[in-house]
Amino acid sequence: MRWSSVAAIGAIGGALGLFVNGCDIIVVNDFPGGKGWGSGLTGTGGEGGQATGGGGGAGATAQCTECHGNESNAAPPLDMNGNSDPTLPTVGSHQAHLVDSAWHHPVPCEECHTMPATTICPDPQSNHCDGLVDVVFGTLANSDGASSTYDTGTYVCGNNYCHGSTLEVDLAPATSLRSPIFNVVDGTYSGCGTACHTNPPGDPHPLPGAAGCGDAACHGMVITSYDDAGGGPPTVVWADATRHIDGISDAAP
Repeated sequence: MRWSSVAAIGAIGGALGLFVNGCDIIVVNDFPGGKGWGSGLTGTGGEGGQATGGGGGAGATAQCTECHGNESNAAPPLDMNGNSDPTLPTVGSHQAHLVDSAWHHPVPCEECHTMPATTICPDPQSNHCDGLVDVVFGTLANSDGASSTYDTGTYVCGNNYCHGSTLEVDLAPATSLRSPIFNVVDGTYSGCGTACHTNPPGDPHPLPGAAGCGDAACHGMVITSYDDAGGGPPTVVWADATRHIDGISDAAP
């Protein structure tokens, strides 16, 4: 699945312009300095310049974070244009997935993207640095019978294990949000009991009865305690949050 399709490539004020169908124009401005990068658009390139558009050399090798990401990891922000606004789909909820979380297993890059075999950019042997984003779901995203999808027009993930699509139906009258919008990062899709699944999920999941979620007979390896008696957001104490949404059902027999 491609984020979009490129209709044309050309120079815009000395920058590499990618005219994209269904998306704003992406302009990759100055290539990183000091690493042997050249535009390759003129046929001359820089020292070891890019091979784009008929110029330069065989491409240049750079660190991933020189084009996107930050000092912690290579995921946006920043995106390829230096943007950090999470309402942009090129930034979105990348960091919410990738970094350690207080309530879920961290999701590595390869669960949503095929990782390039090389940091050479552009790489004529792969799609790396072609101005398009390939969304290819991995083992975790497609576990438990999921067949993940991503809508490049609405930025919605669907039928994805990580967002509860393979879990039991909601327990009425409660409902949950199982098709998140990637660039909505206001907490809407991280609420316990309202995102991914209701607490508890519906049939055939057993009702908790006298035992709570964190009872040793249920999910004690993951949750120490769960309390929603206050009528507001539930209070959750995690025994091991890294075991939540990790592709394994930690339910006691």
